[in-house]
Formats: sequence, C-alpha cells, structure tokens
Amino acid sequence: MANTSETFPQQAPNPTNPVDLKAWLSDWAFAELKAANTIATNGIRTLTVQQRQRLAEQCAHEMPADGTIGYSFRRQEAINRMKAMRRIYLRDTIRHLKHCHKLIQLALGLMTTEQKCEWAAVNEREGVNGEGATRAIERLKVLDKFEDLMPTLYPEQVSA
Repeated sequence: MANTSETFPQQAPNPTNPVDLKAWLSDWAFAELKAANTIATNGIRTLTVQQRQRLAEQCAHEMPADGTIGYSFRRQEAINRMKAMRRIYLRDTIRHLKHCHKLIQLALGLMTTEQKCEWAAVNEREGVNGEGATRAIERLKVLDKFEDLMPTLYPEQVSA
C-alpha cells in the first residue's frame, strides 16, 4: 500500500537525459497507481449493491474495455505485471492511473455524503490519504507531468 509519508521530488532530474526522466516519472506514477488502486477498491467496497451495478454500467459506457478496471483482482493483477517492468511500460502505468482516476470519480458521483466520509476514513486508516480524500490532486500532478514530459520522453511520437 502507498504511504503518504513517501515524498516524490517535484523537481525532475536532468531534463537532457530522457532515461533519468522516465525512471523518475515511472517511480512517481507507479506509487500513485498503487495508491489509486487501493482507494478505488475501498470506494467500491463502500458502495451499495445497486450503486455497484450503476458503477459497472457507467464503466462499460465510459471506459475502455481492457479487463483491468471493473474488478479489483484484475486491477491488482495488472499492477503486479507492471511492477517489474514499469520503466519500460510508463505509458501503460499512466493509462492505468487514468482509468483508476476515472473509476474513482465515477464512484464519488454515486455516493452519499456519509459514504464519502466512510471512504475517506478507510483511505486514511490504510495510509493512502493525501491532500484530498481520494488523492485526486496527487494523481493529476503525475498525469500533468507526464503530458509535460511526453515530447522529451517520446520524441519520435511528437515529430510523427
């Protein structure tokens, strides 16, 4: 589980070395993905059966059907596969982080205020709380940094 006492350097390493940038961003993104997975799982457990059904329907309409989002064990399985190779598959890590972020946002939209408070308390107990109850700010910082660094990390795609 993520530990919010872990701090990630906001200053990127040498911007002329894409390998260092990719390693730095990969570590940061992967830590946020682990936290997001825990938060999403906690949120789904907080939902009623009817809310879970509505969430599944929304996910089917709004998210790619890649088999990694709907069920906790599939998300965890995908994270375990990426763990050893996360620097190679930074784009996959980012994609999964975006999916978890969307799942969390959809779940929040279905919850009552009491459920959101319960979810926040569980996240805090498990050490995945951040600036907000679901670490949206932290996730968005990683996603924004990836977009900023994309031309440096993948220059072949920018020129194409």
